[in-house]
Amino acid sequence: MEKMPWHLDRKVPVSLALALFLNVGATVWWAATLSAMLNNQQKTITMHDTQIAAIAAAQAGVGERLATLEAGQAYQTKILDKIDDKLGAK
Repeated sequence: MEKMPWHLDRKVPVSLALALFLNVGATVWWAATLSAMLNNQQKTITMHDTQIAAIAAAQAGVGERLATLEAGQAYQTKILDKIDDKLGAK
């Protein structure tokens, strides 16, 4: 039995060929849309990562500045206590 090469027979309805064509087109369209959404999500994630890094960098010196302010406040309190002692002694 000889194998015949594959060919499209006239018995295949045009509606089936059209349905297959539309199905392939819809699949390509869906894949392109999905790819675009993924690209947008990646851009958003990158933007958020940049914002988080900027916030973390801005907050990095907060503890050190707070310690400096507390030390300054303690010094000012000490000076005010000395002034109060001198004024109260008279």
